[in-house]
Amino acid sequence: MSDVADDWETTAHEEGRHGTPVLVFQHDDGTFADEADNHVFDDGAGGFVYEDGTPVIVADPDDPSRDARPAAETLVYEDGEGGYVDEHGSPVYDDGAGGWVDGHGLPLGDVWDPAPADVVPPPEPSPRSGRKQSYEDLASNDGCGRRGIIGVVVVLGVVMLVAAGAVFWVLRKVDPPGEPGKAVGIVIPEGATDTDVALLLEDNGIISNASVFGWYVRFTGGSWSSGDYPELQKNSSFAEVTEVLNGGPVPVGTSRVTIPEGVELDEALTILAEQFPDISKEDFLAALDSGKVTSKYVPAELPPLENGEIPPDKYNKWEGMLFPDTYEFSEDATPEAILQKLADQMTSELDELGFQNSEAKVGLTPYETVIVASLVEKEAGTPPEERSQIARVIYNRLAAPEILGIDATAVYSKGKPGGQLTTQELRDETDPFNTRTKQGLPPTPVGLPSRASLKAAIAPEEGAWMYYVLVEPGVHAFVDTQAEFIELRDKARNEGVIQ
Repeated sequence: MSDVADDWETTAHEEGRHGTPVLVFQHDDGTFADEADNHVFDDGAGGFVYEDGTPVIVADPDDPSRDARPAAETLVYEDGEGGYVDEHGSPVYDDGAGGWVDGHGLPLGDVWDPAPADVVPPPEPSPRSGRKQSYEDLASNDGCGRRGIIGVVVVLGVVMLVAAGAVFWVLRKVDPPGEPGKAVGIVIPEGATDTDVALLLEDNGIISNASVFGWYVRFTGGSWSSGDYPELQKNSSFAEVTEVLNGGPVPVGTSRVTIPEGVELDEALTILAEQFPDISKEDFLAALDSGKVTSKYVPAELPPLENGEIPPDKYNKWEGMLFPDTYEFSEDATPEAILQKLADQMTSELDELGFQNSEAKVGLTPYETVIVASLVEKEAGTPPEERSQIARVIYNRLAAPEILGIDATAVYSKGKPGGQLTTQELRDETDPFNTRTKQGLPPTPVGLPSRASLKAAIAPEEGAWMYYVLVEPGVHAFVDTQAEFIELRDKARNEGVIQ
């Protein structure tokens, strides 16, 4: 309340008691007073009385004759039960005209003071001061406002989930799960547009969505010509498809074939036979045995095996000695010419990597070093550096000497490409390829190693590692001691990484 002269206060008090309308105010403690700060009380019937019971005639605060003006703003809050109260906790109500009134019908938009000329009303408080919200805040932050905010958050969450799902869906189209499937060729006709090519790829199961492929090509670029593309495969990634298409079509009268890295000799010959319908796998095997296909790195003969249970196709001196790559051949090429091209490419790779000096580099013959490379090819995970580390583990265990314990060798001899061996098979002491029971290297490579594995075998990384353990899909950890190995192995088993 503003301080006023005593004589004015007395006059106002007397006038109030004799029927002159006065303004009524509410103190911070919830009590009421007239303009002269005389206590007034709720009469229980919608009005006020003085202490002695004299009725109070309440003036209209909008009456200009009162020379009154707003001095402070009343704050209104939710009471948590669907109603509203002022800053003193007293109930307030919507007046139906965009304002608020108290229990006596008095407007709550402002608190009024008589404000004579020499009295300056206090400044209007900030609607956001204090811990509670003001009436203005309620316009946006009442129940509806909070529900609006929650709604916005929910909508944003849904949008983010949809966006994440869309990205995941697109990525699965760009690079589908699993390995590429069966080879299936297409012929791109003259005048075909990018859309025509995309639909052709989708129709043949090479890609799963032509529209996404079209956008991919727009962003990454691509240029291809009409012609025959026989080496495409089902369920290929967009990158694999564009690589083949950008390589151009197979010239008329030629065949193009890809031998994947790491496949066994038997599978490589099967792929060749599928590409050349007039030549069987047996024809290719006969060509290798004929002596007409040569390589300075292939031994003249392999020592005889004591165990006659090993299938003949698993004991071939040419295993691992044909280089996996993409080749072009004339359609009338002979088995010998085809195989010689693969053998010559392997010789070129080995020469370039320095395999002719392998005994000085790693203490093994060139052929034995290729065997190491084939083991690296089977064992390596995703990180490129693992190959040279695995090669080092193999050399360290050979030097110890310790058995290698590489199950890929028994998987090869038993003809189980899935890798699931029984306990009896793992303990088979008659299997010359079983590096769990036999000291040293297996008698031949166990597949066609890639250039990366060949390089790792001839130039292994320096280190004292004796063990490696799969600690997450595609990733190994390398350790020096058996105790470290057991600890990591048990942890990987507990986490379900290995069995």
